[in-house]
Amino acid sequence: MDTSKFFPSKIIQVFALFLLSLLLVFPFFIIFKIDKITTSELLKSLWFTLVNSVFIMLTWVINFKRKQKLELHFKINRFQCLFLMLFAILFFQLGINIPLNHVFENLWSDTPKTIHSEDIYIALGAITIGPFFEEVIFRGIILRGLLTRYSARISILLSSLMFGLFHFKPEQIWGAILLGLFFGYIYLKTKSVGTVILLHSFANLCILIFKNYQVKILTNSFSYAFLFTLIMGSSIAILLIVRRLVAFLKIETSNK
Repeated sequence: MDTSKFFPSKIIQVFALFLLSLLLVFPFFIIFKIDKITTSELLKSLWFTLVNSVFIMLTWVINFKRKQKLELHFKINRFQCLFLMLFAILFFQLGINIPLNHVFENLWSDTPKTIHSEDIYIALGAITIGPFFEEVIFRGIILRGLLTRYSARISILLSSLMFGLFHFKPEQIWGAILLGLFFGYIYLKTKSVGTVILLHSFANLCILIFKNYQVKILTNSFSYAFLFTLIMGSSIAILLIVRRLVAFLKIETSNK
């Protein structure tokens, strides 16, 4: 199969697909006046679900006409390396992402953002629907398409930048880009959307479980020395884990 025909394989095509998806979904909210009968958070979730669903459907239709298959492999593999992947994410979320997000959030607001019990449905979406759609789109479709045109490094970088911008909130973009780079590398080595969905769900779960606790610690005992020590220690741990992970993945690849 000629994979060079896979769509989208250009940045402009990705943005065009997202724009078309938005335009197709927009009348639904106008006709049924969804914004009048639901909360703002649920409204965001509906937008997210519908736009991403339309994006995937459009991609499937276009590639079907081009005789291309999406080939979304959901089987989770590389179990030998899975714990290393999870530990790398754990150290990043607890030691770098949550603390720095706390600092950045304080730049925009005097009140730290916390997760409340009434946000349970949003929380469930963050570890189920969100990771599914985002990984299918950004790794299974966008990254796969870019790999047919660009080098692996450029493709992972471009898809990660788009993944970061997709989160909109300034304090979340940088962390999403770094996670996107990691997810992109794992997808490149495993070719498994299921594996990166699991990793993405775990990353969001770390936020949901530990954010409130972390915010209390940082609020009560914040100092730049403490923040620097936490980030440096976590960074060293991540580098050691990733180094080991890369070595494992190289051995597995060479054995195939």
